[in-house]
Amino acid sequence: YRKISILQSLIHGAAWGVFAYSYILLGDQSYLAFVVTACIGIAAIATATTSHILVANLVFILPVLLPTTIALILVANTNIHYGLSVLVTTAAALLPFISSSIHKAYSRTLLLLSQNRQQLVNLSGSLNELRNDYESVQASHDKMHNLLESTTDGVITVDTTGQCTYVNQAALAMLGYSEAEMLGTNIHKIILHATHLGDPHDHSSSPIAQACEHGRSCRRTEDIMWRKNGTSFPAGYSLSPVFTDSEIEGAVIVFRDETNSRHIASQLDYVTSHDTVTGLHNRQAFERKIREILIESEAENTQHVLCYLDLDQFKLLNN
Repeated sequence: YRKISILQSLIHGAAWGVFAYSYILLGDQSYLAFVVTACIGIAAIATATTSHILVANLVFILPVLLPTTIALILVANTNIHYGLSVLVTTAAALLPFISSSIHKAYSRTLLLLSQNRQQLVNLSGSLNELRNDYESVQASHDKMHNLLESTTDGVITVDTTGQCTYVNQAALAMLGYSEAEMLGTNIHKIILHATHLGDPHDHSSSPIAQACEHGRSCRRTEDIMWRKNGTSFPAGYSLSPVFTDSEIEGAVIVFRDETNSRHIASQLDYVTSHDTVTGLHNRQAFERKIREILIESEAENTQHVLCYLDLDQFKLLNN
């Protein structure tokens, strides 16, 4: 493309130069100023349109203006000829300089366009990476949210002041609150504020305050939590601080209702220590009680009495 443009410019410039040279020497002198002005105008137009290829511009301008200048010098016999010669010579001197300046500006523009294009490509790549990172984080967030919502354990997160920032459905079901009622509420005041006897818990010594203020984790296996309706239930929970860049951001509470677990444990304890038919203590419970009494007697120097009762013909009753 570059070589073709240079060749075309050379041919067109030479053609205009031959025309101007021939007309000045042989043509009607009454249109001389028009022809010279037209040649200068064509050279000026070419300066504006072909300066992106500097060589093509020069091989057009010079073949147009130099023959015109030479022809004017050869026929110069009036002030008009001299004036036109000076005008063409000036154009021949200035237009290449102007063309060079335009070419430099064009080159700088192309460079800036190239740099901007590269920056756009880099920006597009960065945006794609950010979009992929965002989608990955969003997918992880959705996955974590689904896991928290599907677990049977209650999950509550609080900020450094103990205000609720998140609560899952399992926690809402156990506590009897709605999400709107819990978000932004001090968790200690609504679920951990008192013992099973109703004695108040001091907020400053509560596990939530210890985690949020001092970064201390805790695990409780025998505690109670309070429902919205004022009833309580046995709960086991773990409470851990949440850190961001080594700064405490809040805490997370994971808990479960231990009512069924304690009921089952109580039933198992009863089954292992009582006879299923009579409901009386079995041999294992009897021996355990004897061991406890022997230890107590030795430690406290006390005495106990064991009564043995035999029922005559009890076998008949069993039969």
